[in-house]
Amino acid sequence: MPLVEDALGQVLQKYAYNAGMFYGSAEGLDLGAGLIYRNVVHPSYNDETQKYDTRAGAAFILTHECDVDPANNRHFNDEMAVIPIIMLDQFCEWFAREESPGALFAFIDSLAKDMVSRVMYLPPVPRHLADFMPTGGLIYLNNICSSPTALFGEGAATPVCALSSYALQFIDMKLENHFRRPKAQALPRLK
Repeated sequence: MPLVEDALGQVLQKYAYNAGMFYGSAEGLDLGAGLIYRNVVHPSYNDETQKYDTRAGAAFILTHECDVDPANNRHFNDEMAVIPIIMLDQFCEWFAREESPGALFAFIDSLAKDMVSRVMYLPPVPRHLADFMPTGGLIYLNNICSSPTALFGEGAATPVCALSSYALQFIDMKLENHFRRPKAQALPRLK
């Protein structure tokens, strides 16, 4: 895996944020925004069938905890917004195969400097918190999807760690920029 090791070295060397201040423990925190969970069921588009399949994997939770609190029994709290996490090692192998190693390292350089508006790199989770995401991962902001809240907890999706308030502010800014940047073309004005 020299390709992945080189990509990890490059992204961490040029990373726009302090990777050591990204994570904390999820212990005692309710399911909600800012947490990373494993085994999250979510849709995944299948190019061959041109339909969505479901799969389970790591995901960053976007929905606020009060909106999915089981004690808060009300309508529209049965689904939550998540962003599946693409593991850096898997991404590197796929991208280098589809494009080229040179194209991969050019992309990694832009990613590390936070110059890709639709994707953000998440650094490796420290081993004292979890043996998880050792090369880090990517969140693709155009891949926000839903997952049933019933599939979290005992025997289902479980917490890995929490982002720190430091990290969450940068992800929030990234989301704000991505979804609220001005349109390139003006929309029609109605009187």
